[in-house]
Amino acid sequence: FADNWSTAKIMLAVIIALVPLCVYGVILYGLSALITILVSIASCVVFEFLFQKLTKQPVRVGDLSCIVMGLLLALVMPPAVPFWMVILGAFFAIVVAKGFFGGIGANVFNPALTGRAFMFVSFPIAMTTWSTPFADAVSGATPLVAGGTDYMSLFLGNRAGCIGESSVLLILLACLFLIVMRVIDWRLPLSMVATVALCTL
Repeated sequence: FADNWSTAKIMLAVIIALVPLCVYGVILYGLSALITILVSIASCVVFEFLFQKLTKQPVRVGDLSCIVMGLLLALVMPPAVPFWMVILGAFFAIVVAKGFFGGIGANVFNPALTGRAFMFVSFPIAMTTWSTPFADAVSGATPLVAGGTDYMSLFLGNRAGCIGESSVLLILLACLFLIVMRVIDWRLPLSMVATVALCTL
């Protein structure tokens, strides 16, 4: 599917797919979510530039992959996580999980999720402290621990959670957009969701 696309065009399509999730996350969680997103993107860009310069590699910031990593990392974090933790997570994602393994296409694990795993192990309290929508810095339960979940609110996204996970609807629309643009193969997300559903059952 993506063989006919340049890396930058693929990454641009992913960025377009993620923008609604970012906007909705800022609407739900306010300024703290916006700061987290901006710090994550900026950190990933800077760390990728510096790593490639220091290791005497061609600087590939223009392929937009570091921006995608910054967006993905921010979207899987709680809205009010301290910005210095975001910077550490970005460093681990870009330098350790991506750069040390050879860069885009050569990394063994998803760099953004590896960065989140590092943050979760290093800062478990900060990474499990949630903000209630429309009320910055107020701790709220996630649907897994809250009783009497309203499934429509869960689907639309009016609930506590990570910046980009709140709205199932927007995530599905992002997935559909990437499938239509032929950036991803529809069988990959379907097989993953089906596997999770089967194991849960």
